[in-house]
Amino acid sequence: MSTPLLLLAVITLALLFWFETLRMREYVIRRCKSTCEAAGLQLLDQSVALSGISLKRDRNGRWRVHRSYQFHVSESGADRHMGHIILTGTRIEAVYIEGPEGTTIHSEVYPSRNIN
Repeated sequence: MSTPLLLLAVITLALLFWFETLRMREYVIRRCKSTCEAAGLQLLDQSVALSGISLKRDRNGRWRVHRSYQFHVSESGADRHMGHIILTGTRIEAVYIEGPEGTTIHSEVYPSRNIN
């Protein structure tokens, strides 16, 4: 394979990965909003931040991108608590929200869904 073709392939793969990361971020924001609404919390700043990314095997033994995100929630608007959401591939594995006493609330894990 020639160098320009190899360079084009690398750039194309990088762009595809970047677009997939943006798509997953939007998916996570929607899930965080619905989780907060169900728990009677406010999602602060209306955003999430990618806090980690790696490769991990899913439940079927296939390699998937493992992402973890952080977000902030509030019960009254005057307080601020950290939340975490963890994905393997497109499946949400867990959502954790720190409570006011330092305890952690584990929300319902979402089943696999088509996120188109």
